[in-house]
Amino acid sequence: ESQFTHNEKGTFNYAKDEKSTGEWKRATSNVTADGVSNKMTDSDGNTHTYSQTATESKEQLVNGDKSNFEKKTAEGNTISITEKDADGNPKSSLTNTQTVAGEKTSVTNNESSSTINQGADQIRHNVTSADGKKSSIEVKADGITNTSKDGTITNDAKDIVNNATGDMTNNVGGKLTTTVAGQATEEFNGGLN
Repeated sequence: ESQFTHNEKGTFNYAKDEKSTGEWKRATSNVTADGVSNKMTDSDGNTHTYSQTATESKEQLVNGDKSNFEKKTAEGNTISITEKDADGNPKSSLTNTQTVAGEKTSVTNNESSSTINQGADQIRHNVTSADGKKSSIEVKADGITNTSKDGTITNDAKDIVNNATGDMTNNVGGKLTTTVAGQATEEFNGGLN
């Protein structure tokens, strides 16, 4: 079945297809002075909606416990992808926000979460586990900071070169272990204190 309506307020379309098995699909499309809206649904629980005005557009896809939402304005974009558990509670998600000030992405699940924040003056990565342990990387023009107070920072490569034109400070709260499989060479041109 289908229906078409046109009046002084706009145009309104409707269509539905239903099979003898009980399966069905339905779609609506409306155009008014306020904007455009479309919606598609089916008997499997899938929904696709889209709306557009002079100032924004929105689109959402829903399939059972999964959904994907996107919004666009002149100020920026937002994307949100979520999955719910059997009780309808959030299970995992991804959110991305973009503006001229920067971009932020967050990913969460039952076990952990992570965020990436990027602005013109810095980039920051954060990871948090379910038991509260955190690690982060912060990059600015005047320096890079790696932090993992409850964990380990590992550098693994064929060659590692550290160059410091100024000072280098190492503070060890526990044991210091150095293992050299080959030859070890140290030069102290300024002497030892």
